Amino acid sequence: ATFVGRLERRNGLPPRSLARTTERVSVPLRAVLAALTGRSESDLVRALPELAFAAADLSKSHRWRPSAFATMTPACRLCAARRVGDTRIMVWHHPRDSVCPRHGRWIGTNGEQLDLRGELDILRANQHHHRLIRRHGAGQVQSAYAAACDIVDTWHRHGTVPTINDRVERLLAGRTEFPSFDAAELHAAQYPTIIAVAARLADPQWADNALS
Repeated sequence: ATFVGRLERRNGLPPRSLARTTERVSVPLRAVLAALTGRSESDLVRALPELAFAAADLSKSHRWRPSAFATMTPACRLCAARRVGDTRIMVWHHPRDSVCPRHGRWIGTNGEQLDLRGELDILRANQHHHRLIRRHGAGQVQSAYAAACDIVDTWHRHGTVPTINDRVERLLAGRTEFPSFDAAELHAAQYPTIIAVAARLADPQWADNALS
């Protein structure tokens, strides 16, 4: 939906005019968008995974949330401004996409975006996250990540991982208030520890040894 809206704005079309056109045809929406943009259907599906599942009339669906993606969140504002001149782009969000590697920004929490320059452990954790997915598969890593989030949150509430609070203080950049449980600073600060735990949980050999 946001992609169609951007096409309308960039081409000077009235709001919803292109959307209404796509709703009146009987071919899949991805085929219509491929014809309009000159991009292949496979390129569009990689960029907009919901198109792989969408019927012709996407407007009457629930936007077909891909099963591997949890929520929608704003794209990196610096990337969006550089590529299309619009900072209000919404994208499907997977935990591995919590960091923009190009601009070194945390983009994974409730639309809040943080500058991670100087936070090399968070940037390296994101690289590790991608390596885990290549090694073990997205499904296995996603399950491990969800379990690790619960484990690390419990550890943090009991004060057993002091490095998390150290990261929080740096990310707050001089502000004195402690972030709420859903704040970007807290999620970003926990992320390296979450990935370290998820790496263990996703490793079948480690799991076998732990249970033996």
